[in-house]
Amino acid sequence: MRPPHSTTGDLLKFANALFAGRLIAPATLQQMIKPGRDEYGDGLWSYQLTAKGAKHPVIKRPGLIVGTQAQFFHVMDQDITIIMLGNTSVIDSDALVEDIAKRAIH
Repeated sequence: MRPPHSTTGDLLKFANALFAGRLIAPATLQQMIKPGRDEYGDGLWSYQLTAKGAKHPVIKRPGLIVGTQAQFFHVMDQDITIIMLGNTSVIDSDALVEDIAKRAIH
C-alpha cells in the first residue's frame, strides 16, 4: 500500500475551499484561527505579520519530520496562500515563507 501524499496543488485546492467557506462555516473558521496561548489557535498559528508598513493577519501550519518540511501559510486580509513542500530540513522554512509573503503583499 502506498503512503498518503499531497501535492502543492492539492493543498491549494484545500486552502481555497477552506477560505471560501466551502469546508466549514466562516464563523467556525474565525473561531478556529482565533489565537489563544502563544499565538496558537486550534491547530494553526495565528499572528500579525508586519509588511510594507502595515500589520496583516496570517495563519500558518508548519511541519517538519524526518528531513522533510511543509508550510501552509495564508495572509488573511490579502487572500494570499503560500504552500511549500521540501525534502530538506537545512533551511528555515518559517523565515522563507514569511519573506515570500512580505514580497507578495500589495
